Amino acid sequence: MEVKEQVKDLRLAQGEETRTALLAAARELFGANGYPATSLDEIAARAGVTKGAFYHHFRGKTDGWDTVRGIEMRYGAVGIRGALRKAMRGGVIEPQPLRPLALLLAGAIAEACFYVADAEDPAAARQEVGDLIVRLLEGLRTHPAD
Repeated sequence: MEVKEQVKDLRLAQGEETRTALLAAARELFGANGYPATSLDEIAARAGVTKGAFYHHFRGKTDGWDTVRGIEMRYGAVGIRGALRKAMRGGVIEPQPLRPLALLLAGAIAEACFYVADAEDPAAARQEVGDLIVRLLEGLRTHPAD
């Protein structure tokens, strides 16, 4: 491999590391402080990069949010889909279209997390959310034949 190609590969890897660090920082800060209360400066500082590095990878905070949300929906739903598949095969819940159900639940859980994070009483909000999630999942259970 030529030196130029090695340098190019190293730059690509470093760029991907920076992007990953920015996404992780944005996800953490959005979850902790809420989207509106999180600044680009905070995201860059948490990722250990400059604000200029942020703008090299993203157009702005909205672009960082869209990316984080897309990753959460695509990969967060994978674990949920696996659990749902196992529950369906085991006869615990009724068969449903797996992918849309997993995305629906992942989205609901993500929004519930934001609700808890923004609540004046996070403990009470967490309890409310937990109760609702249990109730929703109970609605998917199979019903024994009468």
